[in-house]
Amino acid sequence: METMEKAGLIEVSLGHNAKGVQFEGMTTTTFHPSLATRFKPTMVLIGLAEEATIVEKGASKHFLHQLPKKVIEVRGRSSTVRGIKTKGAKIRFTHTNKSLAMEAEIKELNSFLVSFELDGAGFSGYRRLFNDGDVEGFDFQWGGRVYAVGDHSYQGMKQQDRARMRIGGEEVVEIDINASYLTILQGISGYALPERDDIYDISGIDCTIVKAWITSTIGHHSFHSRWPKNALAEIKAAGIDKPKSMTMASLLPTILDHFPMLSDWSSQKITWADLMFIESEIVIGTMVELMRSYGAPCFSVHDSIIVRKKDQKIAIETLENQFLGRASVDRLLLNKSKSLMRN
Repeated sequence: METMEKAGLIEVSLGHNAKGVQFEGMTTTTFHPSLATRFKPTMVLIGLAEEATIVEKGASKHFLHQLPKKVIEVRGRSSTVRGIKTKGAKIRFTHTNKSLAMEAEIKELNSFLVSFELDGAGFSGYRRLFNDGDVEGFDFQWGGRVYAVGDHSYQGMKQQDRARMRIGGEEVVEIDINASYLTILQGISGYALPERDDIYDISGIDCTIVKAWITSTIGHHSFHSRWPKNALAEIKAAGIDKPKSMTMASLLPTILDHFPMLSDWSSQKITWADLMFIESEIVIGTMVELMRSYGAPCFSVHDSIIVRKKDQKIAIETLENQFLGRASVDRLLLNKSKSLMRN
């Protein structure tokens, strides 16, 4: 980097720690991590790249990220203060046979998937992130979603942009599970899925409001006394005019009448972290089965998967089998807006 800077190819802005707030009477000065060192190409370097037909839009294809060596990450429990959520800090952990098997599985997926050209996005491998690692009894059973690494991850793209991606030049479909957590909770609680296309479609209440109520509750440790800000924002963004009289408490009897498995939510026998883990096992299990049995690439977007259009049928069947085996769910409701349903 020093040589490139001297040659006028890059500009360097050195990173530094930030000085903590120091009140009158304090005798010590504290610092905390701030900006990392940053590098910016000069017009000289940009010109050389353009001469070699390397342009910004296709730069990621010429400068590939290495696959991550550490693919298992553990974080402590998150905290919420005055409505502001802070994610848990990274935790050092000792591998067990269970986590080593999970690690081998993610590395196998990474090596397989990176061999496919993902046009319109980037893929540099997954890490699997577990939560609540500082809670007694932790054994890699909370959280567990896979997150794509790198700056150009398809997971950060809008759904309509992902629809334009290609896997090895072939069209893709995104198979999106309707109410994934709620579907899993119904299955493991012994309840059958309702006979309707949208699980949130109940009693004349707008589906967006029902969804906001349920997702807010499942992400919380008990029933809310009032609407969370993010739930209100979701309802407003959908253009729904929610009556002021429609409170979280007023909807509780109707919601529990349709979803009785939520009645003991405050007891926390099952939490969002448990549901996320089951979901992650289902999605990863689907990806692994498609890879090993069919040589078919499958990319995760947490509660949906992206596959080649030609693999859609077998992907849905595999996903359904995973739900049946891990959550006792005998059929799936899929969001038609994001995927092409069965032909």
